[in-house]
Amino acid sequence: MMAISAWYKIVKSRQVNWKKPQDVINTFGVARVDILSGDRVCINLGGNNVRIILKVEYGHGIAFVRWIGWHKDYDQLGDRIFTI
Repeated sequence: MMAISAWYKIVKSRQVNWKKPQDVINTFGVARVDILSGDRVCINLGGNNVRIILKVEYGHGIAFVRWIGWHKDYDQLGDRIFTI
C-alpha cells in the first residue's frame, strides 16, 4: 500500500522524467496506473482506496494534480473523467 506522502516523494524527486505513459507505469506498476486520454493518468494509492488523476507534460518533468479523491467518488465521476 502506497501512501500519498510516498507518492509525492517519488513524483517530486528529480529522478522522475516521464516521456510517455509507459514511464508512469514503470514507476508505479501496472496494477496502480490507469492511462487516460489527454496525457492524463490515474494512480491508485492506499490499497486502491485513493485515486489521483494527473495531467502529465511528458518530457518536461511536470505533473499537475487534476483530481484527488476516494475510489467510490472516482467511480461516480462518469463521463466527467474526460474533462478533468
